Amino acid sequence: ILRIFALVLVSGCCWGVYSLVRLKTKEGEELEELKLRKDKMLGLSRMAGEIAHEIKNPLSIVNNAAYYILKHVDKGNERIRQQVKTIQEEVLRADKILTNMLDFAKLSNVKISRINVQDVIDETLELMLAQHSSKKVKVIKEYEKVPPELLFDEGQFRQVIRNIVKNALAAMSDKKGVLLVRLEYIKSGSIKVLFSDTGGGFGDVPAERLFSAFYTTKPDGTGLGLPVVRNIVESYNGTIDIENWKDRNDAGAVVTVVFPMRTARSNRTGE
Repeated sequence: ILRIFALVLVSGCCWGVYSLVRLKTKEGEELEELKLRKDKMLGLSRMAGEIAHEIKNPLSIVNNAAYYILKHVDKGNERIRQQVKTIQEEVLRADKILTNMLDFAKLSNVKISRINVQDVIDETLELMLAQHSSKKVKVIKEYEKVPPELLFDEGQFRQVIRNIVKNALAAMSDKKGVLLVRLEYIKSGSIKVLFSDTGGGFGDVPAERLFSAFYTTKPDGTGLGLPVVRNIVESYNGTIDIENWKDRNDAGAVVTVVFPMRTARSNRTGE
């Protein structure tokens, strides 16, 4: 009996030590993951900020010069005045693009933590629908059971969801439509979020073109929404794809985003 008791005691101690070592290893991997993801975002955001600042200063000078010319040119010379106004409009448009780049640069202050994917998606959806309350959009949620937490900067994750939903709502311009949001877990160790709308799709435009900086089909668009979204997703070693879909009654676009639970480097570390 004593031998059996001793064996049970030793086995329990060994299991306790093993569990403790495993917990510490997992914590170490998560710390490495946090550092890896933050370093990636720092590099991207610093570059965006430097470029935006370098261009923004000369634009201010051009805008001031255009204002001076417009103020002093003869009011009877409408042709010159119109040309100067065109310069001012284009400067404002460029400034809007640079402001978006600076917003991306602010991501250098990333605070990567464990976020609840489903909660953040629901909160962002609710906010976007409230802002577009004039649209009678039906939202269908298909949520499979997924790991509740993902290592991500919450602000960046919300930005990804917000941009995709914003495009979907804008596409459903008839104020009616259906937005499907599907959340599922891939056994390889990733979380997949799919957005499908009934906005008619993007026609014959190549999907890759939609991710090109400054390309837009909207009169007031900057063409930076999807490129920034892709940068954020890929900085976490994720993927984003967009495609048309069509059936007998409706057509629209499908955006699929896959977020890995771990980066490639972390996977190698854990093997």
